[in-house]
Amino acid sequence: MALDEALWRSFPKTGRPILRLYAWSEPAVSIGYAQRAAELDLRECSRLELSLVRRPTGGRAVLHDREVTCGLIHPLEGLGGVEASHRSIATALALGLQTLGLAAEVGEGGKRVGACGSGACFEAPSHSELTVQGRKVAGMAQVRDQSALLEQCSFPLELDYEVLAAVMRPDGLEGEEFISLLQERAAGLREFGPLEVADLERALIAGFILHFGAELEESGPTAEELALAGELASEKYGDPRWNFRR
Repeated sequence: MALDEALWRSFPKTGRPILRLYAWSEPAVSIGYAQRAAELDLRECSRLELSLVRRPTGGRAVLHDREVTCGLIHPLEGLGGVEASHRSIATALALGLQTLGLAAEVGEGGKRVGACGSGACFEAPSHSELTVQGRKVAGMAQVRDQSALLEQCSFPLELDYEVLAAVMRPDGLEGEEFISLLQERAAGLREFGPLEVADLERALIAGFILHFGAELEESGPTAEELALAGELASEKYGDPRWNFRR
């Protein structure tokens, strides 16, 4: 989270759009910028040894484990408002999944009726969400300033429905009922066939090239970006006052 924010905040100086692909060193739960931490069962998170971090982007809680995450930093110019830019990015990602033979689609908008208020990002698709066979396969959230946006996207290869049910505290639903609801509405990509991390990464890159006509070259963060990420990691994302402020 610290490096994603550092790359985004550095954009006015560097001027470089970035597509960052990464994994998580250990299972974790991220919660949205404005989400209440109490929407999660924090005792279960501790028992299951799940780290918790508040994202700089909005949305609801995401379980990060056996997945590919991407962070996109892009100037506002050419992408439009929040919904238009979100949809354009989702379209690029759908094109990438389609290169893998997955029938990925971008939703028409509007939250799905019947959401159970669990605080889980994958529990109910919202505007312009990415689905395969009607099931949500990516968690997407955005933050922006006057010059650039940061869009964070989570692509689980596998979803641990039991862990999700244990930590997300669904309103008025028993564990098995919530698990059934999750399985109906969400999916890990490996539920549609075998898939390796490297193949998914190549597909996501291909989607951006196809949709935006982009030319991408591999690089790493600058020394300044790494230094800023270190500061943010210790002073913000590693601080309970940030992670539990709501």
